[in-house]
Amino acid sequence: MSAERQPSIAEPSRPTLADVAKRAGVSGSTASIAFSGVGSISASTRERVLQAAEELRYFGPDPRARSLRQGRSGIVGVVLEDRVLHSFRDPMTIAVLDGISQTLGSEHSGLLLLTATGVGESSIQSAVFDAAVFLGCSPRLTRSIEVMRQRNIPMVAIEGQHFDGVLDVALDNREASTRLARLVHGLGHRRVATVVLPTDAERTLRPLSDEVLAQATTAVAIDRLAGARKVYPGLGGYVAANSSSDDGFAAGLRLLAVPDAAAGVHGGGALATEGD
Repeated sequence: MSAERQPSIAEPSRPTLADVAKRAGVSGSTASIAFSGVGSISASTRERVLQAAEELRYFGPDPRARSLRQGRSGIVGVVLEDRVLHSFRDPMTIAVLDGISQTLGSEHSGLLLLTATGVGESSIQSAVFDAAVFLGCSPRLTRSIEVMRQRNIPMVAIEGQHFDGVLDVALDNREASTRLARLVHGLGHRRVATVVLPTDAERTLRPLSDEVLAQATTAVAIDRLAGARKVYPGLGGYVAANSSSDDGFAAGLRLLAVPDAAAGVHGGGALATEGD
């Protein structure tokens, strides 16, 4: 005896833009303008279209279909140099992210956070976004830059090293560091050491040596040290493992543990200096 076939329950069909246009008594193109804002229709017509959409419980065009039609997602990817937890502890990162999100919001665009390390690498290769902003002076950007180039995605780097084809937004770190060193010198400090940002992808706490500098790839760290050495030639110190107050504190302990310890510290990064 064959099993009795149960009747299938059809799911209610999702209303379409054509349904909205028909209910509002307008053409499909007019209904589309009412939602996109691209084009000119009267306020009363737009209101009529939106009222019809509300009655049909139509919440706008499918963003996936719109992305396919327009060839863009309306999303900008922001690539952080490290874990989001570490980045959100940095007040400068938070301020920059806030500025980016406000600007994108005014342009009706969205923001997608990505990381340049760990599982985030696969997201950089596969996530859908129209442009990328690299945030932070990471020494690990080379691979991410290569992926973006293969995908033909426009790129902006904020406080990063220089790459061809990447718009660089940077401060004059060398001059700023020189001014800070002059201030420390003017206060009478002569025995001075420095704590610098990670100089390459290794990210370990270690003495600042000629060998370390020869392999350095973090442009910001290199420029800040060069600026400080205009005032304190041969300035030495430690390389912090990360840009955090905890890592700055660890580096500070190392500086204080040596004979004839420095009386002043020239900081190479805000959070690292905070921990000194």
